[in-house]
Amino acid sequence: MITQTKDPATLKQSEDFKSYKFGIKAEGLSHIFNVLRNQLYSDKTLAVVREYSCNAFDAHVEAGRGDEPIEITLPTRMNPNFHVRDFGLGLSEKDIQDIYANYGESTKRNTNAQIGQLGLGCKSGFAYGDNFVIISYQNGCKTTYNAFIDPSQVGQISKMSSEKTKERDGIEIVIPVKDGDADNFVDKAQDLFKFWNVKPIVKGAKLDLSRKAVVLRGEGWVLRGGTESRYGYRASDNSYAIMGNIAYPIEEYSCDFSAKATDDDDAAILRSMASSGLEIQFDIGELEISASREALQYTDYTQKQIIKKLQKVRKEMVEQVTKNLTNAPSMYEAKKTYGQVFDYGSPLYRFSSLFKGKVEYKGKPVGSDSFTLGDIEHKDIALKEYAHPNRGYKVRGNENYSIKCIENRPIVLNDCGMRSGILNRIAPLIEMGDNHIGEKAHKVYFITPHNKKVWAKWKKDNNFDAPVIKLSELPAVKMALIYPQAASSKGSGYVKNAKHTTKVFEYDFASTNARWHTTKSDWWNCGEIDLEKDSYVYVKMDKFKPINPLNGREVDPCQIKHWKETLALAGIEMPKKLVGLKVKTFEGKNPVAKNKKAVELFSYITEELKNIIKSKSLEQKLFDRNYLLGHNGVKQDWMMAVHNNINWEDLADRNGDMALFKLKFNTMMHGCDQKLIDGIREICNEFSIELKQDGLKPTHDISSEAEKVMNKYEMLEFVGGSWKYGWGHSFLENCKKQVVNYINVIDICSK
Repeated sequence: MITQTKDPATLKQSEDFKSYKFGIKAEGLSHIFNVLRNQLYSDKTLAVVREYSCNAFDAHVEAGRGDEPIEITLPTRMNPNFHVRDFGLGLSEKDIQDIYANYGESTKRNTNAQIGQLGLGCKSGFAYGDNFVIISYQNGCKTTYNAFIDPSQVGQISKMSSEKTKERDGIEIVIPVKDGDADNFVDKAQDLFKFWNVKPIVKGAKLDLSRKAVVLRGEGWVLRGGTESRYGYRASDNSYAIMGNIAYPIEEYSCDFSAKATDDDDAAILRSMASSGLEIQFDIGELEISASREALQYTDYTQKQIIKKLQKVRKEMVEQVTKNLTNAPSMYEAKKTYGQVFDYGSPLYRFSSLFKGKVEYKGKPVGSDSFTLGDIEHKDIALKEYAHPNRGYKVRGNENYSIKCIENRPIVLNDCGMRSGILNRIAPLIEMGDNHIGEKAHKVYFITPHNKKVWAKWKKDNNFDAPVIKLSELPAVKMALIYPQAASSKGSGYVKNAKHTTKVFEYDFASTNARWHTTKSDWWNCGEIDLEKDSYVYVKMDKFKPINPLNGREVDPCQIKHWKETLALAGIEMPKKLVGLKVKTFEGKNPVAKNKKAVELFSYITEELKNIIKSKSLEQKLFDRNYLLGHNGVKQDWMMAVHNNINWEDLADRNGDMALFKLKFNTMMHGCDQKLIDGIREICNEFSIELKQDGLKPTHDISSEAEKVMNKYEMLEFVGGSWKYGWGHSFLENCKKQVVNYINVIDICSK
């Protein structure tokens, strides 16, 4: 292997100085040779297997037989020796004398076709023991040599015998193996030869040279599946630089990615790739290695070569994955593939950032493995996910906001508009193998498009083309057949719950149930009321869960007690009697529709809010405070910091830009009505009530005022809720003073 050499140094020396060459005295040879034998290799068994196997491979390359396997004989109890046999050109007696008897001698320094170069590997047998045997087969002659450590500790090679043979030319190395070390040789051979393209013929033991499955493959590289755990693939699987059949772990923190990558993002990605299970082929001589051949030398040259290859691999990975995804037959399949590729359990998960915005299907970004409803209200499109709950054994449906494109999660479309009689059609898909889809589903997504226009637009905007099952196509199965255990438990002692047949309920405000109480009917008492004539406030509910008609979402009945407290903040009293009506009540002959004295709870709350706002003239105040505390394009971090922490009285120029800004900002915050206004704001957020405030404008043009302030006090840009000093939170008094001093200095100096 050609060694990367540095340019020769130019030295100027006075003629008056004498020079002396470095050397080794005869009496020092034993010490130097002992260092080379015993201190060069940290893993002596691996060194023996690696060095002699690599020498055998080089011999095949030299003889033009690079595609022919070498032979390895692993030690056993019957044959406690390690053998490496090649079928190269063999060695003459003079070759043995020159190469094996001299440290630093090598015939491979002028070629990158062979691995060796250092002239040390052929002596590695001395790192393990005191002797080894060299057998040379050449021109019909078998010559045996014994290499051993003599009393001088320098070492010798003795010719033991020479005889005729019909064996093929080549070299055989025989290493005597110590008792108990046979298994260690097997393990080291197994680790080493996994990376060889031409696997050796192995005798004496059966090696498992199989590898993890290939996830991606490119020119000179492969990405394999990592080490699996219950949480997916381990992120710390080594990447390897493979050169001359030897796999060198890439040490990510030795490559100086931060200095040599194009930017911080590139450095982060390359660093991740260095521990991702990549195997990258390098030509012999492309990297510099340590003398022991156990690791890379992370010189500037080696670092640049590794980074260059990683950047090439990165480019090819993006091209391959993007091509696979964009060629999918549908957006659904593209998203499903995306999930398979970038799921947490995938070896490609850590590379997700590589593909942001680069994966498209028919010109539309894939982006994720899911179809998401986004800000669409459940009153327009209701989505539920049916699955086994954490507690209990019966399938339950819960509101959801996205459909994950994954195997074994069918999508059912509610084409009947049904609210009841659904579970006995959905549950069989999860509980029974003999069902509509022919296997047990892990989960089921259930879509109810209440608003056909919104549904059509959402499908078009999201390119929704997932296969769906119509609810009308699913047979209704008796619940007793789905859950026979529950049916059989209803024996002679079973008492039917009256709440299951009652249509009218009253909310139990006195209930002591905890908020996590699972039996939702326990929040309601059976009630009696004339739905057509009596005056009452009501909520619709499904399975004892109130439904917000403003967004179509179900809420836990425990929330009603919280609502009472929230309404009190704005001076609104919750009706003492709140009626709950099952959704079935509103189907067919709806008795509530005939009663003008019946008021839906959310309509009641909305009207009460409007009355309070009007009676107390809160329209402008509410608008101003919403403007400052909401998201109206106003960068508010530093504004709130100034508002909460700087006193107007502490400002040097009380007519300056900062002082005027504070006065206007304080005015729009309406602190005297803060509790009431914030109560109203909380109610609006809680119940998804949107109050129309058409025609209103902020009392002051705070955006323009803020721009003036920022132009004058530029350092305020670094002040906000996330500022390192904790501004606005646990802010130290002296830090407040520092900011005030800064503002005052600017004001005074600008006059």
